[in-house]
Amino acid sequence: MKILIVTVHFPPENVVASLRLYSFAYYWHIAGHNITILTATKNKKDTDLEFDCSAFKIIEIPIPIISKFQRFNSNSNNISNINKLEYFFKLIFFPFKILFKTISNKTGCFSERFPSFTDLWTKKAIKLINAFDFDVVLSSGGPYSVHRVGLSLKKLNKNIKWIVDWRDLWLKNPSYKGLRIFHFHEKKLEKIFHNNANLITCVSEPNSNILSNTTATSVKTIYNGFLPIQSIRSNVNNNKEIDKFIIVYTGSIYRDLQDPSPIFDAISRIKSKNINLYNKLLIQFAGLSSNIIDIIKKYNIIDCYNYLGYVKLEESLILQYNANAVLFIDYNTEIEGFISAKIFEYLYYSKSIIAIGNNPNSSAAKLIKETNSGVYLGLNVDLIEQYLTEIIIDHAKYEYKKNDSIILEYTRENQANKLLNYIIQLN
Repeated sequence: MKILIVTVHFPPENVVASLRLYSFAYYWHIAGHNITILTATKNKKDTDLEFDCSAFKIIEIPIPIISKFQRFNSNSNNISNINKLEYFFKLIFFPFKILFKTISNKTGCFSERFPSFTDLWTKKAIKLINAFDFDVVLSSGGPYSVHRVGLSLKKLNKNIKWIVDWRDLWLKNPSYKGLRIFHFHEKKLEKIFHNNANLITCVSEPNSNILSNTTATSVKTIYNGFLPIQSIRSNVNNNKEIDKFIIVYTGSIYRDLQDPSPIFDAISRIKSKNINLYNKLLIQFAGLSSNIIDIIKKYNIIDCYNYLGYVKLEESLILQYNANAVLFIDYNTEIEGFISAKIFEYLYYSKSIIAIGNNPNSSAAKLIKETNSGVYLGLNVDLIEQYLTEIIIDHAKYEYKKNDSIILEYTRENQANKLLNYIIQLN
């Protein structure tokens, strides 16, 4: 089959969505299919994914406005690199950029929710891609705009199998609630997407159930999963020389949805009661927006905290594997299907998971229990303190015999092949 994947995110961009879409492309190529990727132009970064994409035809289109802002940012310390007119426009538009960013962070508008700058990207993408012939089109959002490309191709050729991959929910996403003035239009747009799609996918069973109640189109769950890189698990433990119990957190923290305070409060209590025990503990954070120094200072535990910045994927996995335990901070939301992709890496690479959050029935909590990979401590600071005290004193007391047979169901290869089978079965 000739398959088109439409996504703003793809390697070398180092984000979860890139890993998901790369796994689809890679394993479908291995299965003998012809893969084309339509994506946004990427800026090179030190933390880029170093994946081989030579087997795919990749078409990149810059996102208007965003690419212009990125160009200004990259030249901001060297005025000679841009002409005076461009520099003038940079100064004029800078306040608008800050305003857009503020609104976007609070509502998702201009990015994930309507209106989005990627709508401008979509118009050019549709014009370019309509001349091609595909058997299958998978559009993966957010942003929602990528589904406009799939819709356009589906209207041109009714025989195309079109898969709308939402990953997380769009209209009921607790992170990006949009602006009320656009909700009616968004609902109408989502309905058009769903009514024309052959299949809808998302990343958790609760999310699938939510979408199934809104459409007659089949909805399937395709988890994000993990890449089982064997070389990571054979990596020399760089922490052997450190006489510390090391807890690692990798990934971003969404401060409106995740609260790490309970575990830091518990550590602060340990410090006040038993300084020798406290000195045996090291907390390492790594991620693009995981620097939580303000909370660390509040609880006066900065001397056991180490922020490593944004690291490459392989380094992140090595940190997880070499740690005594990993920290999972669940989303504080009643939507059970809102699940971090990080949990799947933790299941495979970590020795044990220490999870905190307000929902013991969340998808993540159920996965941890089902695979016997760790403990979900909720938000009870007393319970967290007791657990940390006991595990620092006796590491072996809380060694978990994981259910590897269940964990391996969540490899990205299995999830990609699962989706491929669904596509083959479509009429």
